[in-house]
Amino acid sequence: MADVPGHRVVYESMGDKAQVAALVAEHDPESRHPLLVHHPGAYDAAKALDGEAVTVNGRPGYYDTDLPCFCHLTPGLPRLAWEYEPDAWAVAYYQGAAVPPAQAKQLLRTIAEAVDFDRSSPVRVPFRIGHLPDHPGRLSATVSTNKESELFLHLYDGDPVDPVLTITLREPDILTPPGSEPTVIHEQGVQRRLNATTTLEILGSNQTSTDDLVQLSRSFTLVGDREDQNTWLTLDDALPTG
Repeated sequence: MADVPGHRVVYESMGDKAQVAALVAEHDPESRHPLLVHHPGAYDAAKALDGEAVTVNGRPGYYDTDLPCFCHLTPGLPRLAWEYEPDAWAVAYYQGAAVPPAQAKQLLRTIAEAVDFDRSSPVRVPFRIGHLPDHPGRLSATVSTNKESELFLHLYDGDPVDPVLTITLREPDILTPPGSEPTVIHEQGVQRRLNATTTLEILGSNQTSTDDLVQLSRSFTLVGDREDQNTWLTLDDALPTG
């Protein structure tokens, strides 16, 4: 993406139906404007055609506060959908402080016009994992963040609903004991304090043993600057091969 003034881009995940990013306001981290680039044929644009007609870099688009989302965002958010190629749609959503409708619409147009479909950007994470539990199938991964700056890595074995593993980075709380050794929090979950500001939490499925979760947590290391995605590893480099 090209630069969007006053915002930084967080590339979050690459699923089988859409690529996802968020535009985070530098002055207000709780203002996070999701961007979903749907793969061809994955977005039903029939309802989008009821919105206000706009153009994005010469391509047809529609603006409304009630366009279809096919996601978990709050209904009624201002959103702009545009057809970046035949039967392939991208949608930008305004999710931030209350502003006049015209201001939200202009920001969404700026975001949409900044998307470069001829250049890809890898999903990056601020950590490296040395061990993953053995699994018979090939795992797929998604990465996401929230307004509390928690970072989530979900690993799936083909079921897009229930992950095999959920790995979370968050701020420590009173329930996180000091010390670097993993702490079992329940039968399928462990925590580990990585440093003074970051706690690792790992939740597994019923097929994942507690011993595997503990071993995974011990193999987990932070890399780069948490505030600078350019210092993070690509997701492929962050996970063990094989």
